[in-house]
Amino acid sequence: VKFNRRGTKLRRASRQLRRITPDHITYLDESSNYCEYDPNTQTSGTRGRECLPNNTDQSSCATLCCNRGSQPQLREVREKCHCQFNWCCRVECQTCVKTEEYHVCN
Repeated sequence: VKFNRRGTKLRRASRQLRRITPDHITYLDESSNYCEYDPNTQTSGTRGRECLPNNTDQSSCATLCCNRGSQPQLREVREKCHCQFNWCCRVECQTCVKTEEYHVCN
């Protein structure tokens, strides 16, 4: 939407858009571009953000990386493994290290 020439009423920015009615939410400012770093709002953008390559929702690499693509990375993850219950009342585990692949936005 934009203001009319007098600046007193809102009107459609294009005739192809639907008619504005009182139950519509209208925005006067453009939405921020969250894909790129913005020093004014101090949003970091999505470069370097972890994403899920096989998902189809908002956490997918295609969506989150703003179609810039992503790169696979490797990291070592420590987790408890080979746990045993010792009578009475103690669980003892080893710490295993595994290499895990993850993706980050370009």
